[in-house]
Amino acid sequence: MLTQKEERISTLQSLIDAGQLNQWMYELVRPYIKGNVLEIWSGEGNMSALLVQNGLPLRISDPHRRNHESLKKRFDDQPIIKGIHRIDLYNPDFETIYDGLLGKFDTVLLLNAIENGANDPMLWKNAKKLLWERGRLIVLLAAQTILFEESGEGFKELYRWNRSHIKTLLGKESKLLHFFSVYEMPRSKSINLYHQQVPFFQATEDMSCYRTGLNIIAVARK
Repeated sequence: MLTQKEERISTLQSLIDAGQLNQWMYELVRPYIKGNVLEIWSGEGNMSALLVQNGLPLRISDPHRRNHESLKKRFDDQPIIKGIHRIDLYNPDFETIYDGLLGKFDTVLLLNAIENGANDPMLWKNAKKLLWERGRLIVLLAAQTILFEESGEGFKELYRWNRSHIKTLLGKESKLLHFFSVYEMPRSKSINLYHQQVPFFQATEDMSCYRTGLNIIAVARK
């Protein structure tokens, strides 16, 4: 029997596999994707395939051997893929091992950050090292929760709270693009963007909104 968290992860994976979530995210972040592009934690390459389908040259990466091998099998014959790497953002010798990639990219995508310890400052510090000056880091994160009223004012409070959290995590030059609910998407067949009403959430700083299905897409500058 699956736990509540496992059910949310399963829901997210099923949406990714179906392409619905990737398509929506792609349309949202496309205006921010510029120049030399690197995707980190590409997984099995579902978002990578969408970028290729839309004619965007990029490099892709996953630190896990199995995923890396899957990426090579899937994309080795694609000239639009400029490289397939095994970048580990947690490697203590990051600057030495990946010296040839530091400062080389205009855009770094981390759209699988939810499953990879996204609240670790080292992760974002190393990710930004891959960017050219003024480059863009585009990320998917679980929102942070607070207790608020189910009203327009409650939503504004949640937005302000998470905007502050994003700036603390990613730096002052960052902005929150969108909230969305993964968990409600299968029932509604479309992503609930929480424009007007948001359900109650338990108040705690270290609880991930991912457990309740509320997520964030944000953009940060180096």
